[in-house]
Amino acid sequence: MQIFCGRQHDRELHEFSEDLLELVKRRALAPETVGVRAAALYLLYALYFRQPLVPKLKVRITLSEFRDVSDFVGELREGQHWDLVYVWARLLQNHAFSYVVYREYLPYRVKGDSKVARIAFFEFWTTYLAIFLR
Repeated sequence: MQIFCGRQHDRELHEFSEDLLELVKRRALAPETVGVRAAALYLLYALYFRQPLVPKLKVRITLSEFRDVSDFVGELREGQHWDLVYVWARLLQNHAFSYVVYREYLPYRVKGDSKVARIAFFEFWTTYLAIFLR
């Protein structure tokens, strides 16, 4: 894809790709029409698989975002939009997502209760498994 051309350094390409994936993910989560969200899901798929970085950058996704997109894909499945269901399944199969507790990066040492992070981590994975084991 030519959108990735013209970057002078690998770090600049990394930051651009990271920002681009985040922007497209937010459009897929926005309370827009089905068409806009579907187009954003297609674009996320295309950008993830065509990025020139090795290893590929993963899309950072929180539990609530994951639930939202999973519910949207469930609606698409009921509407028999199999191409979008395939796109979602292919992203999951290729481990395109980095499951995170917070949307933003946190510094290495964070003051506060680590119990909150453990609870959020446990809640995320129990929900994730419940979705895919049904």
